[in-house]
Amino acid sequence: MAIISIHRPYPPVSIPTATPNRRFLSPDPKEATAATVISSTQYGVDVDLGADKPITSVFAGYTNLPAGWTAQITVRTAGNVTTDIETFVARSRVSGLVHVYAGLRSGAVTARYVFVRFNRPSNLADVAITVGTVAVGAQTLRPAWGQEWGAGRSIFDTGTADRLFGGGFGIDEGARVPGYSWTLGDLQPAEIDALYDLILQVGQTRSILVIEDDDNTAGLYERMHWGLFQKLDAYERLDPLNSKWALQIGDWA
Repeated sequence: MAIISIHRPYPPVSIPTATPNRRFLSPDPKEATAATVISSTQYGVDVDLGADKPITSVFAGYTNLPAGWTAQITVRTAGNVTTDIETFVARSRVSGLVHVYAGLRSGAVTARYVFVRFNRPSNLADVAITVGTVAVGAQTLRPAWGQEWGAGRSIFDTGTADRLFGGGFGIDEGARVPGYSWTLGDLQPAEIDALYDLILQVGQTRSILVIEDDDNTAGLYERMHWGLFQKLDAYERLDPLNSKWALQIGDWA
Protein backbone atom coordinates (compact mmCIF):
# COMPACT_ATOMS: atom_id res chain seq x y z
CA MET A 1 0.00 0.00 0.00
CA ALA A 2 1.30 3.45 -0.91
CA ILE A 3 1.91 5.50 2.23
CA ILE A 4 2.40 9.23 2.05
CA SER A 5 5.14 11.00 3.99
CA ILE A 6 5.43 14.69 4.85
CA HIS A 7 8.83 16.21 5.61
CA ARG A 8 9.45 19.60 7.20
CA PRO A 9 12.93 20.98 6.48
CA TYR A 10 14.93 22.84 9.04
CA PRO A 11 14.92 26.64 8.66
CA PRO A 12 17.64 27.98 6.35
CA VAL A 13 20.94 26.50 7.40
CA SER A 14 24.61 27.35 6.96
CA ILE A 15 26.25 26.46 3.68
CA PRO A 16 30.04 26.31 4.13
CA THR A 17 32.05 28.65 1.95
CA ALA A 18 33.57 25.69 0.12
CA THR A 19 30.32 25.27 -1.79
CA PRO A 20 29.74 27.52 -4.83
CA ASN A 21 27.33 29.92 -3.16
CA ARG A 22 24.52 30.33 -0.67
CA ARG A 23 21.53 30.11 -2.99
CA PHE A 24 20.58 26.86 -1.28
CA LEU A 25 19.29 28.97 1.59
CA SER A 26 16.31 29.79 -0.65
CA PRO A 27 13.58 27.19 -1.28
CA ASP A 28 13.19 28.39 -4.89
CA PRO A 29 14.75 25.74 -7.19
CA LYS A 30 15.29 28.34 -9.91
CA GLU A 31 17.85 30.04 -7.68
CA ALA A 32 20.18 27.21 -8.59
CA THR A 33 23.90 26.83 -8.19
CA ALA A 34 26.25 25.07 -10.59
CA ALA A 35 29.76 23.67 -10.67
CA THR A 36 31.79 21.64 -13.11
CA VAL A 37 33.09 18.27 -12.01
CA ILE A 38 36.76 18.18 -12.95
CA SER A 39 38.56 14.93 -13.87
CA SER A 40 37.52 12.20 -11.45
CA THR A 41 36.57 14.49 -8.58
CA GLN A 42 33.14 14.79 -7.03
CA TYR A 43 30.84 17.76 -6.93
CA GLY A 44 29.22 18.16 -3.56
CA VAL A 45 26.93 20.27 -1.47
CA ASP A 46 27.84 20.52 2.21
CA VAL A 47 25.25 21.58 4.77
CA ASP A 48 26.08 22.56 8.35
CA LEU A 49 23.11 22.49 10.71
CA GLY A 50 25.08 24.24 13.43
CA ALA A 51 24.66 21.42 15.93
CA ASP A 52 23.72 17.76 16.06
CA LYS A 53 20.05 17.42 15.14
CA PRO A 54 17.70 14.54 14.27
CA ILE A 55 17.46 14.03 10.51
CA THR A 56 14.72 12.02 8.85
CA SER A 57 15.22 13.01 5.21
CA VAL A 58 17.60 14.71 2.80
CA PHE A 59 16.37 16.12 -0.51
CA ALA A 60 18.54 17.54 -3.31
CA GLY A 61 16.05 18.52 -5.98
CA TYR A 62 15.86 19.83 -9.52
CA THR A 63 19.33 18.69 -10.56
CA ASN A 64 20.61 17.95 -14.06
CA LEU A 65 22.49 14.80 -12.99
CA PRO A 66 23.39 12.99 -16.24
CA ALA A 67 22.50 9.36 -16.83
CA GLY A 68 25.22 7.06 -15.56
CA TRP A 69 26.26 9.34 -12.72
CA THR A 70 25.63 8.35 -9.12
CA ALA A 71 24.72 10.28 -5.99
CA GLN A 72 25.74 9.69 -2.41
CA ILE A 73 24.48 11.22 0.85
CA THR A 74 26.58 11.06 4.00
CA VAL A 75 25.95 12.59 7.42
CA ARG A 76 28.42 13.30 10.20
CA THR A 77 28.01 14.25 13.82
CA ALA A 78 29.86 17.07 15.54
CA GLY A 79 32.00 14.31 17.04
CA ASN A 80 33.00 13.08 13.55
CA VAL A 81 30.87 9.91 13.49
CA THR A 82 30.08 9.40 9.78
CA THR A 83 27.15 7.44 8.33
CA ASP A 84 26.23 6.74 4.69
CA ILE A 85 22.47 6.64 4.20
CA GLU A 86 20.53 4.97 1.42
CA THR A 87 20.08 7.29 -1.53
CA PHE A 88 17.44 7.17 -4.27
CA VAL A 89 17.98 8.88 -7.63
CA ALA A 90 14.65 9.73 -9.27
CA ARG A 91 14.61 10.96 -12.87
CA SER A 92 11.71 12.89 -14.39
CA ARG A 93 9.99 11.25 -17.32
CA VAL A 94 9.21 14.64 -18.88
CA SER A 95 11.75 17.33 -18.00
CA GLY A 96 14.84 15.16 -17.55
CA LEU A 97 15.52 16.72 -14.14
CA VAL A 98 16.57 14.55 -11.21
CA HIS A 99 15.69 14.47 -7.52
CA VAL A 100 18.12 12.85 -5.10
CA TYR A 101 16.45 11.68 -1.91
CA ALA A 102 17.29 9.82 1.26
CA GLY A 103 14.57 8.99 3.76
CA LEU A 104 14.93 7.08 7.01
CA ARG A 105 11.73 5.19 7.67
CA SER A 106 13.05 3.38 10.72
CA GLY A 107 13.83 6.58 12.64
CA ALA A 108 16.01 9.66 12.68
CA VAL A 109 19.77 9.73 12.50
CA THR A 110 21.52 12.41 14.53
CA ALA A 111 24.07 14.56 12.69
CA ARG A 112 25.34 18.08 12.23
CA TYR A 113 26.81 17.89 8.73
CA VAL A 114 25.15 16.62 5.56
CA PHE A 115 27.17 15.90 2.42
CA VAL A 116 25.54 15.36 -0.97
CA ARG A 117 27.98 14.05 -3.58
CA PHE A 118 27.60 13.58 -7.33
CA ASN A 119 30.06 11.08 -8.79
CA ARG A 120 31.16 11.08 -12.43
CA PRO A 121 32.22 7.74 -13.93
CA SER A 122 35.67 7.90 -15.47
CA ASN A 123 34.35 7.14 -18.95
CA LEU A 124 32.01 10.15 -19.04
CA ALA A 125 32.82 13.77 -19.80
CA ASP A 126 32.87 16.64 -17.35
CA VAL A 127 29.66 18.63 -17.09
CA ALA A 128 28.29 21.54 -15.06
CA ILE A 129 26.06 20.06 -12.37
CA THR A 130 23.17 22.29 -11.34
CA VAL A 131 21.29 21.83 -8.07
CA GLY A 132 18.12 23.75 -7.35
CA THR A 133 17.23 22.87 -3.77
CA VAL A 134 18.76 21.16 -0.78
CA ALA A 135 16.50 20.45 2.20
CA VAL A 136 17.38 18.52 5.35
CA GLY A 137 14.27 17.19 7.07
CA ALA A 138 13.70 17.68 10.77
CA GLN A 139 10.36 15.98 11.18
CA THR A 140 8.46 13.35 9.22
CA LEU A 141 4.82 12.31 9.34
CA ARG A 142 4.21 8.89 7.86
CA PRO A 143 0.65 7.87 8.81
CA ALA A 144 0.17 4.21 9.58
CA TRP A 145 -2.81 3.94 7.21
CA GLY A 146 -1.57 6.25 4.45
CA GLN A 147 -3.85 8.31 2.23
CA GLU A 148 -7.37 7.38 1.18
CA TRP A 149 -8.40 6.32 -2.31
CA GLY A 150 -9.18 9.30 -4.51
CA ALA A 151 -5.92 11.19 -4.09
CA GLY A 152 -4.55 12.64 -7.30
CA ARG A 153 -2.21 15.05 -9.02
CA SER A 154 -3.20 18.34 -10.59
CA ILE A 155 -1.56 20.73 -13.04
CA PHE A 156 -1.78 24.51 -12.72
CA ASP A 157 -0.89 26.69 -15.71
CA THR A 158 0.34 30.16 -14.76
CA GLY A 159 -0.13 31.48 -18.30
CA THR A 160 -3.18 33.04 -19.91
CA ALA A 161 -5.00 32.46 -23.17
CA ASP A 162 -7.59 35.06 -24.15
CA ARG A 163 -10.01 34.71 -27.01
CA LEU A 164 -9.40 37.47 -29.56
CA PHE A 165 -12.09 39.33 -31.48
CA GLY A 166 -11.02 37.62 -34.69
CA GLY A 167 -11.54 34.18 -33.20
CA GLY A 168 -7.96 33.29 -32.38
CA PHE A 169 -6.13 33.43 -29.07
CA GLY A 170 -3.78 35.86 -27.43
CA ILE A 171 -1.40 33.64 -25.51
CA ASP A 172 0.98 34.59 -22.74
CA GLU A 173 2.70 31.33 -21.91
CA GLY A 174 3.53 30.57 -18.30
CA ALA A 175 4.70 27.48 -16.48
CA ARG A 176 2.86 24.22 -15.95
CA VAL A 177 3.11 23.42 -12.26
CA PRO A 178 2.25 20.05 -10.67
CA GLY A 179 0.33 19.64 -7.46
CA TYR A 180 -1.21 16.91 -5.35
CA SER A 181 -4.38 16.57 -3.28
CA TRP A 182 -5.02 13.84 -0.76
CA THR A 183 -7.06 12.90 2.28
CA LEU A 184 -5.80 11.22 5.43
CA GLY A 185 -8.83 9.37 6.74
CA ASP A 186 -7.63 7.29 9.68
CA LEU A 187 -5.30 9.56 11.59
CA GLN A 188 -4.57 8.33 15.08
CA PRO A 189 -4.51 10.82 18.00
CA ALA A 190 -0.71 11.12 18.03
CA GLU A 191 -0.66 11.54 14.24
CA ILE A 192 -3.26 14.30 14.19
CA ASP A 193 -1.33 16.11 16.90
CA ALA A 194 1.93 15.81 14.95
CA LEU A 195 0.30 16.96 11.70
CA TYR A 196 -1.39 19.89 13.41
CA ASP A 197 1.92 20.99 14.93
CA LEU A 198 3.68 20.65 11.55
CA ILE A 199 1.06 22.73 9.72
CA LEU A 200 1.08 25.31 12.49
CA GLN A 201 4.79 25.77 11.88
CA VAL A 202 4.78 25.90 8.05
CA GLY A 203 1.33 27.29 7.21
CA GLN A 204 1.01 28.16 3.53
CA THR A 205 4.25 30.11 3.20
CA ARG A 206 7.04 27.69 4.17
CA SER A 207 8.11 24.92 1.83
CA ILE A 208 7.70 21.26 2.66
CA LEU A 209 8.36 17.97 0.92
CA VAL A 210 5.45 15.60 0.34
CA ILE A 211 6.05 12.16 -1.16
CA GLU A 212 3.10 10.09 -2.29
CA ASP A 213 5.07 6.85 -1.92
CA ASP A 214 8.82 6.81 -1.31
CA ASP A 215 9.52 3.30 -2.61
CA ASN A 216 12.42 3.34 -5.07
CA THR A 217 10.30 2.44 -8.08
CA ALA A 218 9.43 3.97 -11.44
CA GLY A 219 7.73 7.36 -11.13
CA LEU A 220 9.40 8.35 -7.86
CA TYR A 221 10.28 11.79 -9.27
CA GLU A 222 6.63 12.54 -10.06
CA ARG A 223 5.60 11.33 -6.61
CA MET A 224 7.79 13.96 -4.93
CA HIS A 225 6.31 17.40 -4.33
CA TRP A 226 8.45 20.29 -3.09
CA GLY A 227 6.18 23.25 -2.48
CA LEU A 228 3.59 24.96 -0.30
CA PHE A 229 0.33 23.83 1.22
CA GLN A 230 -2.46 25.23 -0.94
CA LYS A 231 -5.47 24.23 1.08
CA LEU A 232 -5.83 24.05 4.84
CA ASP A 233 -9.33 22.97 5.75
CA ALA A 234 -10.22 22.06 9.31
CA TYR A 235 -9.72 18.42 10.18
CA GLU A 236 -12.69 16.27 11.10
CA ARG A 237 -12.98 13.93 14.04
CA LEU A 238 -14.67 10.74 12.92
CA ASP A 239 -14.48 8.93 16.26
CA PRO A 240 -12.24 9.10 19.37
CA LEU A 241 -9.45 7.18 17.62
CA ASN A 242 -9.69 8.39 14.01
CA SER A 243 -9.58 11.81 12.39
CA LYS A 244 -9.79 12.97 8.78
CA TRP A 245 -7.87 15.76 7.06
CA ALA A 246 -7.90 16.79 3.38
CA LEU A 247 -4.77 18.61 2.17
CA GLN A 248 -3.26 19.98 -1.04
CA ILE A 249 0.25 21.04 -2.12
CA GLY A 250 1.39 23.17 -5.04
CA ASP A 251 4.90 22.48 -6.34
CA TRP A 252 7.70 24.91 -6.99
CA ALA A 253 8.45 24.95 -10.73
